[in-house]
Amino acid sequence: MLTFLRTRIRSVARGDAGLTLVELLVAMVLASVVGAMTLLTFIGASSASSATGDRMTGTANARSTLQQWQALIQTADTAPTGLTDCSSGTTSHRFEWIGTDDILFYANVGNRPADGSCTAPDMFWLAMRDGTLLQAQYSLGASGWAIDGCKVLSEKPYATFSSPALFSANRGGALPGVDTGQLWSASGPFAGVSTCSAAPTSLAANWVTTMQLASPDGTALEVLKAVTNIGIDFIASDQTGKHTQEFAAVAAVYGGTS
Repeated sequence: MLTFLRTRIRSVARGDAGLTLVELLVAMVLASVVGAMTLLTFIGASSASSATGDRMTGTANARSTLQQWQALIQTADTAPTGLTDCSSGTTSHRFEWIGTDDILFYANVGNRPADGSCTAPDMFWLAMRDGTLLQAQYSLGASGWAIDGCKVLSEKPYATFSSPALFSANRGGALPGVDTGQLWSASGPFAGVSTCSAAPTSLAANWVTTMQLASPDGTALEVLKAVTNIGIDFIASDQTGKHTQEFAAVAAVYGGTS
């Protein structure tokens, strides 16, 4: 009987002794591992959510830019010769150049009010520079062309853009040559512009004529007259570079007469 009581007392004593140091250390290690795994899972989910949000924003911006540029190019019209010159119907100097990464043209945007009057078309420069899409608009005034605004339509980190040929003339059709004014694109006042802040704020009224006389290219002038549509094509990549999407459209322009 006494032996049983002593055994029972020792058992109860051991039960009240609590955790050993080894057991405590094991518990702490397991808790740290579980906590680290939980934290890593949360960080991964948060990063994935952020990347998905940026990718969706970049895709939406790219699609909006494509639609905007397509509609804008479709309004391309004859270059003005004066402040109130809004004559149209000829193909001469609708487009001053169509380059692989930029284009310069004139467009009827907000220059024909309901009262029947009109003002000169605006000049537009659309470009891709350092992975971003830019759009500058100029209006003709008494002292020449003045910038109305320049916008970064889609930029990093939401998307990075690339294209072997951002603009192409007469996609799917034939042209009398492949010269579409690339010489003027490469030597004109927009050649070194990579940001909106670097875009020219003003240009002489006859700057295009002066440039083309200095670097004559009769072939380009004839080819640009024959343009009936402009292809727009670019690829948007997310910030990881793992997801890409191509955006393409064709903007039809009037044939007119030369």
